Amino acid sequence: MMRELRSDDLFCLLSAAGVGFAYHAAPLHYLPLICASGALYSKAQQRARFARPATHFRSSSRDKDIDYGFGDFVHLFSADASPLLRSKLRQGIPHVELMIPIREILHSLIHFCRYNIAYTEMPETIEDTPSAKRYAGRALPTACKLAEVCHFLQETKASEHFEILVPHIVRLPASTMIQVYSQRDADVMKKLIEHMGSVWSVQRKEADMPYPERDHAEIFYSAAWKHAADPDGDILTPEFDYI
Repeated sequence: MMRELRSDDLFCLLSAAGVGFAYHAAPLHYLPLICASGALYSKAQQRARFARPATHFRSSSRDKDIDYGFGDFVHLFSADASPLLRSKLRQGIPHVELMIPIREILHSLIHFCRYNIAYTEMPETIEDTPSAKRYAGRALPTACKLAEVCHFLQETKASEHFEILVPHIVRLPASTMIQVYSQRDADVMKKLIEHMGSVWSVQRKEADMPYPERDHAEIFYSAAWKHAADPDGDILTPEFDYI
C-alpha cells in the first residue's frame, strides 16, 4: 500500500530539491485584499467568503480550475517568475509575487502538478504516470503519495516550474515576502504595506524579461490605493487579461 505523505517527509523532499519558497503571482492591485485577509483562498473558498467573488478572478481562466476539478485548491508555484507573471509583465501590467517559506505551507493533503492548470488545453491527451495520477475525478494527474512525490521531484528539472496545490486556504505568515520587478512597483508596494500595517517585507528583483513602463500601469496603482481604502470591496478594474 502506498504510504501517505507526511509534512516532515515533504519538507525533506522539497528542501533536497532546492524548493525553499512557494510563490503566488498576483496583480499588484489585489495586494490590499490579500494583506487585509492575511491569506490566500481557493476559488471555492472565495465563492463562500465574498459577496461578488467573480470580481476576484481572472476572466480568462476563472472557470478552468473549477472545470478541471481544482477549484478547492490554492495554486502556488515552486519557483519565481512563472510563465503567468512573465506574460503580464511583458504587457506592462504591474504584478507581484508572494514568497512564502515552504515550511509554512506544508500540509499532508498537498498535491503537485506538472502543468499550469489554468492554461492547459485538452487534458484528456495527458496520461497518468508512476509519478502522477488523476485523483477524485480531476482532469490532470497530480502527485500526492510519498512514492509519487519522490518520483515527481526526481523527474523535475531545476529550472522547471510546477504547481503546489494546497487545499482550501494558505495562511500567510509574518515571514511572507513580496517580490517585485521594478523600482516603481517597489515604491508603491512599500507605501501600501506600511499603510495596511503589515510586517511583510518587499524586495526587488531585477527583471530578466521585458517589463515596459506603460501609461496604463497608473490605472492599476490607483486601483491599489482604492482597494487599500476598502479592502473588502469588489475588485473593479479594467479587464487586464486583455490589455
